[in-house]
This record gives sequence, C-alpha cells and structure tokens, in this order.
Amino acid sequence: MTTVIHSARLVDDGRVADDAWVVLGDDARVAQAGTGDGWREHPADAIEDAAGDILAPGFIDLHGHGGAGAAYDDGPDAVRAARALHRAHGTTRAVVSLVTGTLDDIAAGAAMVADLMRTDADILGSHLEGPFLDPGHKGAHDEALLRSPDADEIARLLDAGRGTVLQVTLAPELPGGLDAVQQIVAAGAVAAVGHTGADAALTAAAFDAGATILTHAFNAMPGLHHRLPGPVGAATADPRVTLEIIADGVHLHPEVVRLAFAAAPGRIALVTDAMAAAGADDGVYTLGSLSV
Repeated sequence: MTTVIHSARLVDDGRVADDAWVVLGDDARVAQAGTGDGWREHPADAIEDAAGDILAPGFIDLHGHGGAGAAYDDGPDAVRAARALHRAHGTTRAVVSLVTGTLDDIAAGAAMVADLMRTDADILGSHLEGPFLDPGHKGAHDEALLRSPDADEIARLLDAGRGTVLQVTLAPELPGGLDAVQQIVAAGAVAAVGHTGADAALTAAAFDAGATILTHAFNAMPGLHHRLPGPVGAATADPRVTLEIIADGVHLHPEVVRLAFAAAPGRIALVTDAMAAAGADDGVYTLGSLSV
C-alpha cells in the first residue's frame, strides 16, 4: 500500500520545510519526499492532507520502564499496553528497560523481550538497569537486590536475552566493575555507567574499558562540582560517550539541561525513564518491587 502525506511542515535532518510531502512505499518506509505539488505525480492507495501539521520522524526512547499503569517487567501484555501509550505520543520505537530484581526475574524479563521482538516491531531490545548498582545511589531500585557484578551472572543475563540485551547499566566502582564493562561490550551490548558513586577518574576508566553511555546524567550519581567533576565531567569530556538526559523539568533544572547540551553537543539522548504511572491517574504504582 502506497501512502502520500502532503501539505505538512516536514522536520527532517535538522531542517524544517513548509508545504512538504512524503511518499510511503509498501514497506511503510519513505520512498520519496519533496515540497509543493510534486506529490500529485505519485499514484497512491491513500492520500492524507496534513494541512500544515508537523511531520517528523518518530521518537526512539532508549530508557523507559512503562506507562498507562503498566510496567515493562510485568509481561508481554503490560509491555504492549505501555508501548501503546508512548506510541500515541510519538515514540514509535523503544528499548524496554527492566529494573533491578532477582537474577531469575531479570533473566525472565530479558527472555520475554527477546520473544516479543519476534512479533512487535516497535521493540528494539532490552536495557538491564541493575542489579549491579551502588546501594548509596540506588534511586528507586530495591537495595536488598543490588549486588556486585559477577562474570557468570552477567553471562546468564545476556544469554537469556539471546542477543537482544542492548544495554546494561552498572556502577564501575563495585568489585569487578571494570571487568564487567569489558565483558558486556565483548558480548555486543552497550555498557553504561549509572547509579554510581564513582569519581571522574574511575568513570573515565570505565569509558576507557568500553562504556559509552552515562545513564540519566546527574541523577543517582555525584553532582558536577567545581573541584570534583564526577561522572558528568568525565562523560562530557569524552567524545565517545552519550549522556542520557531526563528533561521533564523535575529530574533536572532547565539550566542544567542547557549546560549539558552546551558541554556535549550531538551527544545528548533525551529519555523519558517513564514508569507505570506515566499517562495514568494519580494512585499507587510499582517500580520493580517498590511502591510509588
């Protein structure tokens, strides 16, 4: 089925074009694009008049835990319910983030995501946020379930995902932390520094070991001090590193967001870190084993 969308404000590749059109081919991919009346030359099964609406590529969320009252850790139906909410707000694809749990629970979650990827094209893979996190910077994770990284346990979790675990967040200062970074990267996943008390030097060592993401920068880690630059200082100084930012006006002050963009241009990934309560009424929800 070929679809033409015309008369849109097209945002693409850093540019905005008025009175623009796109042609979507049978595979739902953009086949052609232009401005003006050129769309009339393309036969189509469906024609949509965007009437000046903004047309843009869909968002991709690298870090989120659920929405619409459903948590990603709670199984396929919960993942699909939460993803439906986020798709309605323009997030067309997402990495499914799993919170700290028992090793059995995390392994089961990674396997569940791998199974879903066979049928649900909007799911890119999983992100294991824990259990190898610093108890002193646990955030919403259950301290009783946190542990130092172990090579066999890491291999078990990665194997459970059958190649679909895309990211593992850990605290590199834990015993075996730097070795864990190397193991994760060698297995083809991305190692991320987060929920950490590491200083700038140790964080830089983790980046040298292969870590390439700072999980929700500034949150659940030492702050950016003028004498102690911490994980954020190490990340902004390293061109290999992407910084996740939760720009919701609550997790970070807007001025801090501006500083992050200025310090690491082209290396900021806006993420939601959304939980089950996103898009839902006020009430009691769970994040892993914790009530929120």
